[in-house]
Amino acid sequence: IFRMKEYYQLGGHWSIGTDSHIGLNPLEEFRMIDYRQRLTTNLRSTFTTDGAKYLVNEALASGRKAMGVMGSDNFTIGQPLDAVVIDSKSPLIMSSSLSNLLSAIVYTCDASNNLGTLVNGNWIVKQQEHPNHSLIRQKFLSAIRNLGSR
Repeated sequence: IFRMKEYYQLGGHWSIGTDSHIGLNPLEEFRMIDYRQRLTTNLRSTFTTDGAKYLVNEALASGRKAMGVMGSDNFTIGQPLDAVVIDSKSPLIMSSSLSNLLSAIVYTCDASNNLGTLVNGNWIVKQQEHPNHSLIRQKFLSAIRNLGSR
């Protein structure tokens, strides 16, 4: 189990991704990171600030840097918007205060809370449906079968 707190205190940076093939849900990955840190420290709160805020901010900043995107602004007026749209009517999200909203999203949401995805300001997935869902599914299944790894 990676000792992230010590790594962070020494100036280390990290991000998340699907390279380990354990999961595809970034929120689940954040929760796994937090849980592992709780195991190594025997503490419930292992980060110097709000856990969800630290996890999201570090992953975004380091992920952007790894992709060669410089600057710390996540949103810039006049620039394209890439975003996941979360269902604000989910009971645990709806009942959260603004100060606890990010924690509620990180620690309670899963794929069923995602209403859609915007890329360059355009809906790619809306109401959990991609316009090319059937074709994408067919090509994906064909590619997986051709790999012969299952």
